[in-house]
Amino acid sequence: MAKNYTTWYHRMRAMSLPEIGYRLHHNVASRLQRLRLPASGTVIPAEPFLMRQGAIDPSRTLAEQLADLVVDFRRHAVFPWQKEEWDQVAGFLRSVWPDEEPSLLYAADEFCRRRFSIFSQPLSFEREIDWHYDPVAQKSIPVRYWTQIPYWQADVAPGVKYIWELNRHQHFVTLAQAYALSGDRRYAVELFSQWQHWLQANPYGWGINWCSSLEVGLRLISWTWALQFAKPSSYLTPLFYCHLLQSVEQHADYIAGHLSRYSSANNHLLGEAVGLIYAGSYFEHLRRAGEWREVGFSVFFAEFLRQVHPDGVSREQSTQYQRYVFYYGLLVLMAADHTRRPVTQEFRDRLVKMAEFVFDLLDESGELPGIGDEDGGQALHLSKSGPTALRMLSTAAVTFERNDLKQGALHSEALWLAGLERTKAWRNKQPAVAQRKSVFYPDGGYAILHRTVNGCRQRMIFDAGPLGLDRMAAHGHADALSLVLNAAGRPVLIDSGTFSYRCDPGWRDYFRSTRAHNTLEIDDQSQSEIVGPFQWGRRANARFIKVQLEQEPLLLTAEQDGYRRLKVMHERRLEQKGTRWLVTDTLHGRGKHLVRLNWHLAPGTTQRFSVERFLWTCPGLSMTLTVRASTAFDSRILQGALDPIQGWHSAAYGVKNSHPVLCITLFDRLPLEIVTEMEIGLK
Repeated sequence: MAKNYTTWYHRMRAMSLPEIGYRLHHNVASRLQRLRLPASGTVIPAEPFLMRQGAIDPSRTLAEQLADLVVDFRRHAVFPWQKEEWDQVAGFLRSVWPDEEPSLLYAADEFCRRRFSIFSQPLSFEREIDWHYDPVAQKSIPVRYWTQIPYWQADVAPGVKYIWELNRHQHFVTLAQAYALSGDRRYAVELFSQWQHWLQANPYGWGINWCSSLEVGLRLISWTWALQFAKPSSYLTPLFYCHLLQSVEQHADYIAGHLSRYSSANNHLLGEAVGLIYAGSYFEHLRRAGEWREVGFSVFFAEFLRQVHPDGVSREQSTQYQRYVFYYGLLVLMAADHTRRPVTQEFRDRLVKMAEFVFDLLDESGELPGIGDEDGGQALHLSKSGPTALRMLSTAAVTFERNDLKQGALHSEALWLAGLERTKAWRNKQPAVAQRKSVFYPDGGYAILHRTVNGCRQRMIFDAGPLGLDRMAAHGHADALSLVLNAAGRPVLIDSGTFSYRCDPGWRDYFRSTRAHNTLEIDDQSQSEIVGPFQWGRRANARFIKVQLEQEPLLLTAEQDGYRRLKVMHERRLEQKGTRWLVTDTLHGRGKHLVRLNWHLAPGTTQRFSVERFLWTCPGLSMTLTVRASTAFDSRILQGALDPIQGWHSAAYGVKNSHPVLCITLFDRLPLEIVTEMEIGLK
């Protein structure tokens, strides 16, 4: 109970008086709206709906006018891939990516059988899909008015993320793509059947799928793309289209009335703005389309530049949300081109810098390191192959004509987001051959070191950035001065990941804590104080003191003040010394303290030869660690399978696995120094 009060207190502290007024106003307005939103739904007949849009013609029958709406909708090409004949687009896809269509059709067949994989967890329905089913609680959440559903409470909807993931309807896009490519009407039947069922089962404002403006916005993105792929189908009837337009209007109204302003203005607000832009740019039959579009663009452009550092690093300090925000920006750029909305060069440049940061983060495997929170989702799902980071860079290379961003062959996602003409032009261009350089991102607070030793390519990431975005820093982790290391395309020193947002609080706290990262913990405290699943109290400030990347030996020094309450300052020095990495941790201050240094190793085999010397091995790779300190220390190898909490990592949302942790512990007066030498070799 005390922790609940602490969480509430810090949440209130993060709000300004205008925000409190904003939230009270919208809370009251939402509750009053319930009086005019019956649980049976608010679908009105087609004729009064068209009259409300100003689109009724008394001289013609209703059926004729509804049919004209669909004809007009089918007539317009809105996405880049629609500028060419469909046979050319499909033929190019089959010739360049022969495995893509079979993968799409296989996934679509599974969706026709109502079989899904949500965060690596299988989910299936024998008959109709229960859009409110919580697979974690194994129960259906009752359909109540959305303000009456405390979904954040673990006993109400512990699997709310799983519910929302299904209801983003990204599988609708796959079904529509499968129909467009194969011409098999089964996929169209299933798509429009599920769609109609969802509209009936989720009346406006009722049920858990109306509890998040972000989810509403992401659903609009999926609907738009699915509709464009499936619009030749005869199952897109005039009555269905009219019903869908009403729901799009309701979705846009909901977002406009519940934007995540003030302290909640993080990537959620960007996703909500994209939803408004989509409703306003691609559903122009709706009377208020221009209004939604204007609000969406205004909010998005201002927030994007505020939420992304000038050097291209997302201020949320999360590699997962780095990708989210990039794709939001790309989707908005496409909508702006379609509606002829001017876009500043600053916005375009910032998008390119976001891609450059992702390029620099990658190692040989093409995977992004898991820094900060990760929720396992994405803005739009158009491809079934390849690591998501490589798909992103392919699309960025084609969109911005940056051949140096290509990582190997192009991915099919570029075809859908950049169009046939651009993708053809860039398909045969070889990636620019460039030596991987060590780079420094001063605003985001990252140094990324690339080097090759005895034929082994290594990438070290040194994090001395801020905790996260604004006062909430909701998706940041207490990882100041942490290191992440890959070699030969394999993880060596790893970030523990996220695991889950809606799990036992102990697990959520652990994966965000200092103990779960490759840095120092003092007196069993995190550098930044965890006071709720997305909140922080006291927080660490980190900065680089010295950066020497232009010449060898590479040298970095940084400090963080997260233990200032204990009158302790942590300084970390990282240098390349021959074939070794040398990490020197110095604690300045006074008094006696319990100091714990954790090195989180990728799954493998760890041997201890003495208190000071260890060997870690995995197939094809080995690393020797030697530890020295200015005072006596204890060393242990922890393993998740044998430890109640430490020694676990999460490679994907909702999944955790055991891994070894080398834990160095000492207790003495400050100042103290711990030196760790690491030498990596190929086996």
